[in-house]
Amino acid sequence: MPANRLLPAALLCAALAVGATGCGDPKDTSNDGKAKAPASPSASASPSDGSASASPSGGSAFDGMTADQIEQAAKKALASATTVKVGGSIGAKGGPVTVDLSFDNQQHCQGTISSEQFGTLEIIHNADGTWMKPDATFWQYAATKAGKPGAGPQAAELFKGRYLTGAQDDPALAPMAQLCSLVAKETSDEPAGAAYTKGAESGANGVPALKIYGKDDQGQDTILYVASQGTPYLLKVDDGGGAAVIDFSDFNQPVSIQAPPADQVVDYDAFEKQLQSV
Repeated sequence: MPANRLLPAALLCAALAVGATGCGDPKDTSNDGKAKAPASPSASASPSDGSASASPSGGSAFDGMTADQIEQAAKKALASATTVKVGGSIGAKGGPVTVDLSFDNQQHCQGTISSEQFGTLEIIHNADGTWMKPDATFWQYAATKAGKPGAGPQAAELFKGRYLTGAQDDPALAPMAQLCSLVAKETSDEPAGAAYTKGAESGANGVPALKIYGKDDQGQDTILYVASQGTPYLLKVDDGGGAAVIDFSDFNQPVSIQAPPADQVVDYDAFEKQLQSV
């Protein structure tokens, strides 16, 4: 998609950029720790209208297909989904980054990213704007990065329950828009990446799947789990060692990505001014 580039590398970089919004640029995103694998959500990945329908003879739905062809089929299936949920955990220097995001096919998304380092950010992005709601841990992290660690508790109380927003071209909010466009970008019509090899029939989140093996742009091992019944959706990506495990689920399930109530929103410029005065 190469789908192995989508996660963990691209998603981790985008998530860390969002976590650093307004409080500095992460200098080291090296994966030097093991991330705890998340609880796997139930995947809605077994419709019978796809090219990977179960073989009536009992053989694999992917018989006669190369691993690269299977990867391309998974790419096409993911691109055709109207919505998808992406959740999991990725190892990073500051501790595992956990993502729980729902995407639609208009490059909109909502959900959370979190880590022990920067706390939890609730994210909403649609055609009308971008909003983020940080928790108290984030405010402490932001204040510390700004050189005012004592301001963390005050900022957390001042902006408790509030979403921050700004102009669509506000560079402080750009990482969130980029994060929400990842699925679309990684399923775009670009040349196939590194070659894949077929593995064994397995399963992911309770759905029969075939494992295919490849390497990301940095040469790291990546395992893709592609649904072998129904539509050949990409169900899971991991590195085989537990440091990065990402699940794809809830394909084509209704998702309503709406702006938060106006009385819960603070303009980002006003936020920066208020934070400096704390």
